[in-house]
Amino acid sequence: FGETVTWPAERAADYAELRAHVVFRDELRAAAAEFAARRLHGEPYIAVHWRRGDRTHPEMGAGGRASYDAVAPPRLVRFVRRLLRRHPAARRVLLLTNSGEAAERAALRAALPQLVEYDPGAVGLPTGWAHAQHHSIVEQILGSTADAFLAGPHHFARLSTFARVVVEERELAGRVAGSTYFMQPRERLFAHVEYGSALTAELVEGEGGVERVGDPALHCVDCF
Repeated sequence: FGETVTWPAERAADYAELRAHVVFRDELRAAAAEFAARRLHGEPYIAVHWRRGDRTHPEMGAGGRASYDAVAPPRLVRFVRRLLRRHPAARRVLLLTNSGEAAERAALRAALPQLVEYDPGAVGLPTGWAHAQHHSIVEQILGSTADAFLAGPHHFARLSTFARVVVEERELAGRVAGSTYFMQPRERLFAHVEYGSALTAELVEGEGGVERVGDPALHCVDCF
C-alpha cells in the first residue's frame, strides 16, 4: 500500500481486512447497474479514469505539467485504442473524468465512437454539486465492474484516491489484477501485476499487433 502518510505500509494488513467490510450503499450499486444497462447496453466495456486538474495540472509545477501532458487527449485516444485491441470483446468505453473542458471531451467523442460519458440524469439521479459525491461513487462502482480499467499517470501507489478505490473494489470483486492498466509518460502503458503493490509490467509488442505483458518491476517510482 506504499509508504505515505495516508497509506502507511506497516498498517497494510489491518487496512485490507477493514476495507473488505466497507461497502457501497445498495441504491448506489443499483444506480450503477441501471446506467450500465441503459447506456452501456449491458455489453463489455473499458472504464477510463481521465484525471484533468488538481495535482495533475500545469499550475502544480513540472510534475503537474508532465502528468497533464502524459494524458493529453490525443495520447488518451491512443492508450484507449491499444486497450480495445487487447480487449476485443469490449464494445463501449466509459469515460470517468473531472475535466471541465467541453472541447477536449468533444475531441475524445469524435475520435472514439465507442465513448460513453457518465450522466447521472440517465438513471434519474439528481444533478448538481450537492450530489457530486454520490455521482463519484456510482462512477467508482462502474469502474470496478468494467472488463478493464485504465488510470494514471503513475502506478497504484501514486494514484488518486478515486482510482485507488476503483482498484480496491476490483480486487474485492475478484477481477484479475492484470485487467487494470496505468498510463505513463512517453505513451508507455503498464498492467497492474499484484493487488496492494506498485508492481507493474509494461505492455510490449506482441504477435499479430496485440501487445503482450512484459516482465514485472517497480516502474515509474520517480517518473519526473
